[in-house]
Amino acid sequence: MQIKQHPSAKAEFLNSFRRYHAESVQAAEGFLEQYESALNAILKSPEGHTLTSKGRRWRLLQNYPYKVIYEFIGNTIWVVAVAHVKRRPNYWAGRKWPK
Repeated sequence: MQIKQHPSAKAEFLNSFRRYHAESVQAAEGFLEQYESALNAILKSPEGHTLTSKGRRWRLLQNYPYKVIYEFIGNTIWVVAVAHVKRRPNYWAGRKWPK
């Protein structure tokens, strides 16, 4: 099984990481660890996380107000967004995969 990230999801992760890093290296490292932990949990159980009304799933990062929104298709987990839980709900709903 593999994980692929939408270019916007990758940018969201990097922007959030940089913001945490500007405040605290420790906070940024924690964010990275929790992101990787969420991806590993998704890999272990892709259908075991909360289903959205848009037919996608999400996994909350522990200790950080972000969630990983993804689709599970075949042997691929497609990360749609790394979204803040209180900002711009469902802004990612119209994202399509680049060809």
